[in-house]
Amino acid sequence: MRCGWSGDDPGGSATPRPGDDLAVFDSPKGSEGKQWEAVVFGEFAKEVVSPSEIRESPGDYLVAFSLNDVKHLVDLRPEGGHYLYSSSEAFSEEQALDFRRLGHWLSRFDLEPHGFRILPDGGVEFAKGGESLHASGHAPAVELERIVRTLNPEVIVPLHTGHPEAFQEKFGGQCKVIAPPLCRWTVL
Repeated sequence: MRCGWSGDDPGGSATPRPGDDLAVFDSPKGSEGKQWEAVVFGEFAKEVVSPSEIRESPGDYLVAFSLNDVKHLVDLRPEGGHYLYSSSEAFSEEQALDFRRLGHWLSRFDLEPHGFRILPDGGVEFAKGGESLHASGHAPAVELERIVRTLNPEVIVPLHTGHPEAFQEKFGGQCKVIAPPLCRWTVL
């Protein structure tokens, strides 16, 4: 199965990279490409998988598509399966329309949605509580504090936060806090 990774490398990283049982999906020729995609396809040429390869053995692949990528279902032509939605709820009318559109695509290819459902009136209902699949990757402040206290790091580099100064205030006496300037490359 070409999905996931073992993470059993004790000295390595648990972050998968193409080649670690992870393939790079190549959209069909003639579709609009972006510059970053050309870099990925060039660097990981041996791991690129085509829609036809996925169609030949769909059970061997787990495909990660955003709402913008759903158009590629036409190229894959799945015949049943599951669609796991783990991003945020729609918070605008335009996004709600995107989900209705997604619901039509999933229905067309007999893909069962998980994490949301389209209501009979066309509305969208997102799973709540234990049924929710949302995985933002954002830990609450209390969890971040628990992690820092448990790991007792020598250095903290707060990234992807609106308040890097909070780390200095909270942990500056315990360890070194390096808050890189916003939108700038920083060498540590």
